[in-house]
Amino acid sequence: MLKRFGLILVSLLLLGGCGQPLATGKVEKVGLLVPETINDQVWGTKGYRGLLQIQSSLGVDVFFKEGMNSQEDVEAAVKEFDRKGVNLIYGHGNEYAAYFNKISGNYPDIHFISFNGDARTKNTTSLNFKGYAMGFLAEWSRATCQKPARLGSSPHMNGSLKSKVFMMVRCLKIKI
Repeated sequence: MLKRFGLILVSLLLLGGCGQPLATGKVEKVGLLVPETINDQVWGTKGYRGLLQIQSSLGVDVFFKEGMNSQEDVEAAVKEFDRKGVNLIYGHGNEYAAYFNKISGNYPDIHFISFNGDARTKNTTSLNFKGYAMGFLAEWSRATCQKPARLGSSPHMNGSLKSKVFMMVRCLKIKI
């Protein structure tokens, strides 16, 4: 979990190296959009914790909006963030790439980041995470540890990848 947030923080620091610097050259205020809630104990909560880590490590003001699951909601939230001086906005999901691609031209002083999407404009970035190797390892360990051995669904379809990795560690008696 900390590694994911570390990646988010590193992405902030590396934005300047991507040829897409923020207008002022530094992060001033950061916004986070989540499709559901920050209290879901899963994806939204992790995004919110990452936002708090950004706040404490960079010393910037942070803002978040929940229930951002339509183009209209996102546009209203971005407009509000712009009025507050936010110059970096995370859309915590792949659905935000399309939203950000549509509106980014109206906000040249804001950099937009989404996850596992397709960023198409100069002030948008998509951080893409591929879990193929971990998925294979989790499925292999599940098949190895089950009696009789059976291959099944992807770790993304049946339980969380994290729980499958912990099951693999227990099953194979790996010392951490």
